Amino acid sequence: MLTDDEIYTLAKRALERRRKWRPSTWAFEDALISQATTTLAESCTDIVLTLERDPTKSYVQIAREIGNVSARGLERVTFQAFAARGLVKEFAADSLVRYIHYKSPNGWPSLPQRDLNLKFSGWVSNIVDMTMDETRIVAAAKTVRDLVFIAPPESGWLPNGVSDPIISQVIDKFWT
Repeated sequence: MLTDDEIYTLAKRALERRRKWRPSTWAFEDALISQATTTLAESCTDIVLTLERDPTKSYVQIAREIGNVSARGLERVTFQAFAARGLVKEFAADSLVRYIHYKSPNGWPSLPQRDLNLKFSGWVSNIVDMTMDETRIVAAAKTVRDLVFIAPPESGWLPNGVSDPIISQVIDKFWT
């Protein structure tokens, strides 16, 4: 299990790596997301209704329903909308719930901790890619660490939304 200092160091390295290659590689992705924004804006009402109606549906599922939109672009645009309203903590909870349902649709797996950490570290990578903010990266890494190593849910558990007690507790602990 990583200590807070190790998480901070890794977050700093991840951010430095992303900053080094972002200008060249993300320019193309940003252009695609910009094009997709028109489609997303036209589908905005549908997206909001889907997000509210099913708080456990993954971004992959929502993107498939909308069509012609990538899940990654959808999640980034959703993050930007939440962040613009000062709701990054709420986005983290929403995104985590959707990620858990996407990665473990049959419930929290009973895997060795190392495997669980690998399975859910993708959510931390998503946060790195979207926020480019060291504090949020550290919060994401600590969130996964708590869920996997410190207070893992029972096997089969799935959050029913952002108000799920386990999600609320771990998000409140690390996100401000």
